[in-house]
Amino acid sequence: MKTASILMVMLALLQACKKSGNTDPVTIVGKWQEASYNAYEYGNGSQQQTTGRPVPDINPNDYILFNADGTGAISTYNGSGYNVTNFSYSISGSNLTLLESEIIKRDTLMVLTRDGLTIRDGVFAEEPGGNFEFVTDYNYRRLSN
Repeated sequence: MKTASILMVMLALLQACKKSGNTDPVTIVGKWQEASYNAYEYGNGSQQQTTGRPVPDINPNDYILFNADGTGAISTYNGSGYNVTNFSYSISGSNLTLLESEIIKRDTLMVLTRDGLTIRDGVFAEEPGGNFEFVTDYNYRRLSN
């Protein structure tokens, strides 16, 4: 009986000492660097073309920044310097809405983890030869919170 009691106390102590996982909520707030993108073109419902850009073709100094107050910035190198575009944003479920000056972009959050973010941008066009959709998945890695 004494041995069983000692085992029970040891198990209880081990359970109390067990480290808990990180329970902080995952948030888009932070600085993200583009890691890659995949672009898809659909014509009349079937995929026509796929293109992608791996890490080596992406400027390592380009970033997208999401602030906690619903503002952000995109910094891209244009060949002679950096272009910084400020925006405001809102998230509702998986819908990400960006407002840049007078332009409203409605994108979809495909993946959001502590270290990874994928934003899907889509454009739909009605043409005389049929309907076309252009979809790009931008994949980011977190640089900072």
